[in-house]
Amino acid sequence: MVPMVAFAAGGWWVGLCVASVLIAVLAALVVTVITLVNRIEGQAASIRDSLIAGGDSTRPLLDLVESNFHLDAILTGER
Repeated sequence: MVPMVAFAAGGWWVGLCVASVLIAVLAALVVTVITLVNRIEGQAASIRDSLIAGGDSTRPLLDLVESNFHLDAILTGER
């Protein structure tokens, strides 16, 4: 029969090993999440720049509204 003191000491080491493994797994998950966040941040910046460029290239289309208004006024004889 195993003495109770030996079992208690062995259980303590097992608990310490399990806790160490859990901490290592959690640290790996945190590193993974941080890496994914940085990747998403880079993609978001790229998307933002593309949207700004698209807005700049289509901004002249807003002037067509005023041009169409003046053209309509000329064609209908209003001034």
